[in-house]
Amino acid sequence: MKIIRCFTVVIFLLVLLLSQSVAVFAMNTGFSTVDLSKEDEKTFLKNMSVSVLEEEQQEWAIDCFDVAENGDIAIGCSNINDKKVYIYSSEGEYKRGYSFDCMGSYGVEFEDDILLVYFVRSDIAMALDPVGNIVELAEIENTIENNSYWNNTVNAKKRIVADKEYKVKNNLGILNIFASSYSQLVVTDQTGAEKVIYDVSALKLRQVIGNCSIFVVISCCVLCGIVWQFKKNIKNDAN
Repeated sequence: MKIIRCFTVVIFLLVLLLSQSVAVFAMNTGFSTVDLSKEDEKTFLKNMSVSVLEEEQQEWAIDCFDVAENGDIAIGCSNINDKKVYIYSSEGEYKRGYSFDCMGSYGVEFEDDILLVYFVRSDIAMALDPVGNIVELAEIENTIENNSYWNNTVNAKKRIVADKEYKVKNNLGILNIFASSYSQLVVTDQTGAEKVIYDVSALKLRQVIGNCSIFVVISCCVLCGIVWQFKKNIKNDAN
């Protein structure tokens, strides 16, 4: 009788533990990854601070984007080391956002309601849940296949989801050739109808004109310096 009672208690405790257990998230990405060392993970977490943005803040040019199966859109943008990822519904309504600091470029992908952020410089993949918790980290291996995934998937300008084409582009006319990021995200349905989900063309135009103006001024200064030195050399030779 005691044996049966002990066995019942053990079974009850096991059932209780299993019912209270939390499923462990396993990152599912197109990259081949390996476990991050404890030391590298500790260093990364020490330097990485993620904030959830309840309201949309500055609208910046698009560095990267992805579209979830449910139509949600993630738009990544940056101002030097200040990075922001905004999440919009399929209709372009703001849902939430994330803010974090990092050096270098990055990419984003959806895995259901988890946002995967890929850092180029550190070769780290970070998984964020909707409330901004880092639920997993992994190291992206340096392989030909991973480089191809960067170029052809993460950094691709187009996504096809549910018979709709999502595309980032610039609308700056001839100044498009000077733009390193994108000013618009446009979705095209199966009938060919286009809808602009995100548009910072006016801001991007000012930035490109400003950068071109700085380039022209610097070029003119350099050219004037060369001409002045050339005339000086001719004058010295004449003497």
